[in-house]
Amino acid sequence: MREEIYILGMGGHAGVVLDIVNESWLYKDHKIVFIDIYSRKKPLKNELYGHPVISMDGLLSVIPSNFIVAIGDCGKRLELYKKLVDFDFNPVQLISYESIVSKTSTIGNGTVVVRGGIINNNTIIKECCIINTKSSVDHDCIIDDGVHIAVGATLCGGVKVGQESMVGAGATVLPNIIIGSNATVGAGAVVTKNVPNNCTVIGVPARIVE
Repeated sequence: MREEIYILGMGGHAGVVLDIVNESWLYKDHKIVFIDIYSRKKPLKNELYGHPVISMDGLLSVIPSNFIVAIGDCGKRLELYKKLVDFDFNPVQLISYESIVSKTSTIGNGTVVVRGGIINNNTIIKECCIINTKSSVDHDCIIDDGVHIAVGATLCGGVKVGQESMVGAGATVLPNIIIGSNATVGAGAVVTKNVPNNCTVIGVPARIVE
């Protein structure tokens, strides 16, 4: 019987994750199954991208196996990730062959590094993160659990990003800045000073908005 890998999510990011799974020799013999995490609220599809779809209830009824949470919402992604880890499912790490990752960096379980992503030396990316298309994380950064570094975002050296935060598309974070937990950096923002927990910053230079 073929080993399975479960992709939680049905949106665009799930398709991106599927491409990385398909290009990886580690999972070339695995059966891919999508999980519709919202199936209790709407009819369940039979398939997605030619692969079977099951519900969350269906997932939790099978033998624990490999999984990746492929949804953009940082809080929901980390919540599902922790739930499945508690059920003894095995979180996989997905790094596109078209990304650049320093050998001195550390990438946590459940994290996805998408095509064109760059992670430089001595950087720590923790669990269940997304390092999205053409984003750049420079040297000595620390990225906490559940963070999303969006398309084309740039983190300069020594940046720290707290749990469940998002750095929006095309944003730039200057060196040694600390971004708190559950914070959002708006698309295109330039962050020149520390960002507190639980807030949103936008603009150039970035400023807190209500």
